[in-house]
Amino acid sequence: MNQLAALLPENVLLPPAFRAELARLNERQLAAVTHATEPLLVVAGPGTGKTQLLAARVAWLLLQPDVRPQEILCLTYTDAAARNMRQRLLRFIGPEAHRVAIHTFHSLGQLIIQENSAALGRHDLEAATNLDAEEVLRALLDGLPGGHPLRRDLGSAYYDLPYLQRLFQTMKREGWVPDQLLAALEEYRLSLTDDPAYLYKNPPKAERDKGILPGDVIQHKLAAEEHHIERSAAAVELFEAYQAGLAARSRFDYDDMLA
Repeated sequence: MNQLAALLPENVLLPPAFRAELARLNERQLAAVTHATEPLLVVAGPGTGKTQLLAARVAWLLLQPDVRPQEILCLTYTDAAARNMRQRLLRFIGPEAHRVAIHTFHSLGQLIIQENSAALGRHDLEAATNLDAEEVLRALLDGLPGGHPLRRDLGSAYYDLPYLQRLFQTMKREGWVPDQLLAALEEYRLSLTDDPAYLYKNPPKAERDKGILPGDVIQHKLAAEEHHIERSAAAVELFEAYQAGLAARSRFDYDDMLA
C-alpha cells in the first residue's frame, strides 16, 4: 500500500472497499489498474477477472484530479457484465458510480440513435422487438408475387423467415450492401462452369452413352447450385424493403444499433 500511496494525488485517501479490492490484485493486474493515461491493452481469457479489473481501473481514475465520472465510458458485450461492473463500482466509490456511462455496445448504439434523432430526421424511433422485426418479415413474405423464388404456396409461407433474419443480420454486422452481394453472387455463378466440382472427371456409362466427356459440366449439379444462387439473390433484394418496413413502423432493429 505504500507503493499505491506514492501513485495517488496528494491528500487523496483510498475508500476502504477499494483498498481491499486493490489488495486482492496480483502485480500485473495492479499495474493495469494504476497505469498512466496512455492506451493499454489487457489480453485475458474468460473468467480471469477483466470486469473486476475494469471497475477497479475506473475507480482509480476517479481518484485522479480533473477526471469526472461523466467523461468515462465503459463498454461490455453483455447486460450481465454491465450490471456486474456497475455493482462493483458502487461498492468501490459509492453513488458517484451512477454517473459513469456503462453500456453494452448495442445499448450505446441505441442511446446514440435516440439522442441524435433530430439529425436522423426522426423523433419517434424506437428499438424493434423480436415481434416487430418478425412482423415486417412476414409482411414481406405475404406480399411476394407468384413465381418469386421465396414464395411458398404449399407448406409454410414463412419457411424462409429464419433465413432472412440470419442474412439481414449478417449483412448489417459485416457492412454488406445489396449491390455488393448481388455482384458477388453473379460472379460466383459465372465461375461455376470452371469449377472442377461441377465438371465430370469420369462420367458414368449412362452419361458417356449420351456423349458426355470428361470436363463437361454436370448439368443437374450446376442447376441445383444456380437455384440456390437465385434464391440467395432474391433474399438479398428484400433487404431494402425490410429496412423500409422497419422505418414505416418507426423502428430500428438490434443490428441497426451498431450498423
